[in-house]
Order: sequence, then structure tokens, then C-alpha cells
Amino acid sequence: MPPLKQIGISYRIQKMPPPGFEIKSGMTFSQDWPAAAKRWTSYAGAEALEPWIIYGGARTFDLTDCRAFSWRALLENPNA
Repeated sequence: MPPLKQIGISYRIQKMPPPGFEIKSGMTFSQDWPAAAKRWTSYAGAEALEPWIIYGGARTFDLTDCRAFSWRALLENPNA
């Protein structure tokens, strides 16, 4: 996976807003975590991409309004 700096540069080149990232060290997903990412989405406007939660757990899954990624899964499969 490219460093976050490269990801940010890539989005700027494509003139696309990046998704809202919320990075948590906890291993158990909390339903409260998407709130900050959703708040970023509201600031970014209509062009905002789906927010991502990156956390210390083992599962990667989709929620209604964001995606939750295990940081371990992203290391193993950066195209998840």
C-alpha cells in the first residue's frame, strides 16, 4: 500500500476529494466511530467519497454509509 502522502497526492492529481479517513487503534469496532468520518463528508459536500474507518480488528466490512477496514487486511491486500 502506498504511503498516505502518496494517496493524497493521487487524489489531488485526479481532482477528486479523498474519502474521510478515521483511524482507530481499537480491535473491537464501535458504532460511534463513523461519526467523525461522516462529519468530514458533510464538509466535503456532494462530491465526497464514502468514508473509511481503519481499525485494529480482523474483519473488513461495509456499513450503510462507510467501509470498515482491518489495517492488517490492508497490508495483505491494498486493493481491498
